[in-house]
Amino acid sequence: MNDRRIAERVIHANLMIVVISGGIDYARYPEVKDLEELFRQEIYDLLSQLDQKRGDKLYARALRATKHASAPYVLEEKASPAKLGLITFYLLQNLVGQGYVEFNTHSPFTVAIDQVLPLLQEHADIDALNASAKKQARRMYETLQRDGYYAGTKWSDLNVE
Repeated sequence: MNDRRIAERVIHANLMIVVISGGIDYARYPEVKDLEELFRQEIYDLLSQLDQKRGDKLYARALRATKHASAPYVLEEKASPAKLGLITFYLLQNLVGQGYVEFNTHSPFTVAIDQVLPLLQEHADIDALNASAKKQARRMYETLQRDGYYAGTKWSDLNVE
C-alpha cells in the first residue's frame, strides 16, 4: 500500500475518532468505550509499516486532512457527532462501492465500525438528517479529493443508499 492510500485509511480512522470523542453518550452506550482505542490501533497498524520519520510525517498530513474535512461539521454551533458519523459512513460506502477501499474483516477498524453502525441507525432513520449527511458526504469527499486523496475515483450517488 502506498503512502497516499495509508494516509486515506488513517483519515478514515481519525474521522471515526472525532465522531466518538465528539459526544457519544457513554452512559447510554457503554459498549463504545473501547472503540476509540480500536481506531487508534488501526492507525498504529497502518503506520507501523513505515519507518518512524515517514510515519510521523504521514500521520501529521492525515491529521491535517482530517481536521480540514471535518471542520465544517465539528465547528458549527449545532455540531452533531451522529451526523459526522453518517457523513463518514456514506463517504466510505461510496469508496467501497467503487472497489477503491476494502477492509479486512478482522481489522481493528472493521471490528469498531461494526459496533458504531448500529448506533448510527437511529439517526439514519431521521429523513432530513440522513439526506443532509448524504449531501455532506459528497462535500467531504470533494474536500479530501482537492487535498490530493482518492485519486482516480468519482463520486457516485449510486454507491450511497
